[in-house]
Amino acid sequence: MSSPELIYGRHAVLAVLQARPGDVHELWLQNRKEDSPADPLVALARELRIPVQRVNAAVLRQHTRDAVHQGVAARIRPQASKSESDLSALLEKDVDSARFLVLDGVTDPHNLGACLRVAEAAGVCAVIVPARHQARLTGSAFKSASGSAERVPLVQVSNLARSLEQLKQAGVWLYAAVADSGSNLWETTFRPPWAIVVGGEGGGIRARTRSLCDFCVGIPMRGEVESLNVATASSVLLFEADRQSRERPES
Repeated sequence: MSSPELIYGRHAVLAVLQARPGDVHELWLQNRKEDSPADPLVALARELRIPVQRVNAAVLRQHTRDAVHQGVAARIRPQASKSESDLSALLEKDVDSARFLVLDGVTDPHNLGACLRVAEAAGVCAVIVPARHQARLTGSAFKSASGSAERVPLVQVSNLARSLEQLKQAGVWLYAAVADSGSNLWETTFRPPWAIVVGGEGGGIRARTRSLCDFCVGIPMRGEVESLNVATASSVLLFEADRQSRERPES
């Protein structure tokens, strides 16, 4: 059995309480004079009969490694990962309106969480990641996801290239975010259903992944900036693709 995961931050903890209360072992709240029994976290935990512990700030700092915990933490059972079979189910459900974000080797949990948050805001139906050499859902990822980790499926696949081929066979167009070449973002037409493919913090998209994509897209930048953070680049691409989807006339 997996050991409990410690998550923190009000939005992250509240989202887990609402989505899967049976996986919450206990709730930790920092002692404060202004604490109110009407606090929605406290009220929901009591309603669900989840133990609530009052702890001092030093305890929270120690267990969250000085993260911005907002005075809230919870010990939870790790969520079961989605897999290739779940991806197949998503494609069978409604492939015509499908939209995905594919992360090729994102190793920073904070970036993973930020990408999940952006993905939800842009209407993405799932985030796809390789099972190996990829950040996992840690407390930092939950905090930066701000609740989106409970609402956007994170699909871990054993072979990313094979899954990209599966998307293509289902009719999904693959757009690779690249910094060195490719079509200008503002001149690119995103054809639904689509998947945005973004590389990791260091080397970007791997050569094999890039070779499977239908289009390479670059984000035009001013000044001396050479590249953007993976979550920032994802947001630029996803919202442009979403904007085009919104403005496209119904056929």
